[in-house]
Amino acid sequence: MTESLSEKSLWNAARILTLGVVDRLQYNRNRYNAVTSEKVPTEKLLETIDRILINLHSYQNMYHHATSTEDTAFLTGSIVLIHKIDNDLYQLHHLLLEEDADQILPIIQLLDSERGKWNPEHISHFMAIPDLVESSQSIQTMFEIRAITDRSFSK
Repeated sequence: MTESLSEKSLWNAARILTLGVVDRLQYNRNRYNAVTSEKVPTEKLLETIDRILINLHSYQNMYHHATSTEDTAFLTGSIVLIHKIDNDLYQLHHLLLEEDADQILPIIQLLDSERGKWNPEHISHFMAIPDLVESSQSIQTMFEIRAITDRSFSK
């Protein structure tokens, strides 16, 4: 029996949603099972930022390929990367909350603007995903966040 295109799209959307939910649940389980809430090492913050940057670059490449070839399979992959970026931004936000409020304020303000762009709940259809300009701006903002984090916490 062959599946129609809409059935395949529905299954792909369900898989993507499941991956995003599983990642978030695993992070929350690890976070809430932690015995103490110690300050996070700067290296862990920078690793998380670097992972976000890698995913943003991957997203940019995938989006560019999808739009130039009009291949919807790459758009599906883009949605998976959006979930990964959103989860990493969420994790970074919560890691930073363990630090002093005065130190994290400029970072949190930048981070919150990025979280709004990459929240999958704000994407109603494929054409609403962030474009190359938005992803380039996000890359620039994440480099700024990385520089501020490195300066503020590497003492």
